[in-house]
Amino acid sequence: MPRNHQAPDLAAALARSLVGKNYSIPDLNALLGGWPAGINEHLERLRPVVDQMLESIIANKKILPGLKRCDFALLTSLAAWTELEVAAAFMVWIFVWDDGIDEGDSEVATHEQCARIYCNQSTAYARWALGLARNTNKQHGILCQSEEPQCSVPTMSLFHRMCSGLYLKIDKVQRQRMFQETESYMASTMIEQSNRQSQQVPTPEQYFDMRLVTSGIYPALALFDYIAGVRLPESIMESNSMKSLWRETTILCMLVNDIYSFKKELASGSVLNMIPVLFNARVTDDLNETMGVLVNIMHNSSIAFGKAAEELAELASVARLEAEVETYIDVCRTVVTGLNKWALTTKRYSMEKYQRKDGSIIIAL
Repeated sequence: MPRNHQAPDLAAALARSLVGKNYSIPDLNALLGGWPAGINEHLERLRPVVDQMLESIIANKKILPGLKRCDFALLTSLAAWTELEVAAAFMVWIFVWDDGIDEGDSEVATHEQCARIYCNQSTAYARWALGLARNTNKQHGILCQSEEPQCSVPTMSLFHRMCSGLYLKIDKVQRQRMFQETESYMASTMIEQSNRQSQQVPTPEQYFDMRLVTSGIYPALALFDYIAGVRLPESIMESNSMKSLWRETTILCMLVNDIYSFKKELASGSVLNMIPVLFNARVTDDLNETMGVLVNIMHNSSIAFGKAAEELAELASVARLEAEVETYIDVCRTVVTGLNKWALTTKRYSMEKYQRKDGSIIIAL
């Protein structure tokens, strides 16, 4: 039987039960065999740009060096320089914005009303920054962009910077898709925060449903046609096959992140991670058995990704857009392999000291 999901102190008890256990991580590159991977040729040029981005939004100088050591520039895809700057701004923004609501002992992270203001102001600002906040001009009776809304969230200035690079490059439909995914992501973080504070542990199914939205991958996916330098027709972007591709890309990214962030999150007392969630739902006390289940989920997801990619290739052949669709799919692949590369090397998780010659990792909690 699963452990008791209703005990009010279950999260703390589960965290204590995991301390002292060991678990191994296989070489995930082998699981993603054949997927494009690598480091952007502009990485060294990008690093100081990313540092400047962090300096512009982080007021706490004590945590700034640690964030710089995270090396967020490694997260960016294999894009040209102009698109790379936009992608980097997005990656830095979403990591720091997310940390603002779920890490530390700040008012936003610990008080629901403060978190609600944080999310509501951010959502309104995102709508404005994407050029979708329109008011009727009383004098002329025409729609025009509304004034910049009040926003006390420093990270949203970086979102604005990202949108400034996007505004003339993508059309209104693309901007609406970007906002829709960003709004959904921000709203869902409120639910995640409530779950965290309740000290309950979700079932694997509940966790999956929650993290598909709160992982922040869907807003990134809404950017990928721009990053890939293509504009796919809406018949492809809104197809069931594209929805499947987005889902599997998100699953793979969220599980890669959970695998490498587990030790760091457990140290802070958090068990909102697929590894402890699966462990809690199973009879075994063997954490490696739980890891085997998780890796199998990733394997099945990579197969489903391949099926969705094949279906999209068929749609592309009808529209004579084979090259454009393949480029878009490759951007999805590289965000998974890029996240894996970053998680292995960033000081945020310090995985390099645990890595063995065969690519596997053994971690003591």
